[in-house]
Amino acid sequence: MPNYWALFAQQAASELPQAPPAADRQHKRQISGSLQIGVGGCGGSGLWGRVANEIERARRATVKALFRAGDPAGKGKPARTAFVRANGGWFGAQQTAPDLPRDAVVLRKEDENRYVAALERNGFFGPDSWYMNAEANAAFAECAKANWRLTMPVLFMHGAYDYVCETIDSHLAEPMRTNCANLTEVTSSPCKFPRSGSLHSSP
Repeated sequence: MPNYWALFAQQAASELPQAPPAADRQHKRQISGSLQIGVGGCGGSGLWGRVANEIERARRATVKALFRAGDPAGKGKPARTAFVRANGGWFGAQQTAPDLPRDAVVLRKEDENRYVAALERNGFFGPDSWYMNAEANAAFAECAKANWRLTMPVLFMHGAYDYVCETIDSHLAEPMRTNCANLTEVTSSPCKFPRSGSLHSSP
């Protein structure tokens, strides 16, 4: 999924139920709300603006900081995104991503360059903004109601050590199972998708 930060919005969109019945639409709003906290969603300015500035300030460092291998020691503990508001941003007083070495377990040099080039060209504003529109996203899903049930083959990859979008022990993946007629699920370990924003080094 191509670009959660230009990449992440599409990753999250594929994992949040696109076709939930009434009870699940509320669940989607709750999940989307938690993602807003992770991105710093405070509504147009304030924390949201500070977080947006943080990740824009050093785009290459941001990419390297977000693409990290997962850590099994994090299971059952609050994810880093739980502390974004308390810390006043993703990176605290530093207010910019630390310049970590690239984690070759999950990010090749050519891919790092590709993501950085896309973000230099387009910035983070568009992907960030996806998280600020929970109600509009739910309304769009309602309009697509006729297409909620997917009949084509679907592959879903669980991140074993992804504790932000946790789909193994939680019920987050249940609407997908309900609405995908030909679903294959696999678990990726030790790597995880970058949306978690882990700054831990590889296990």
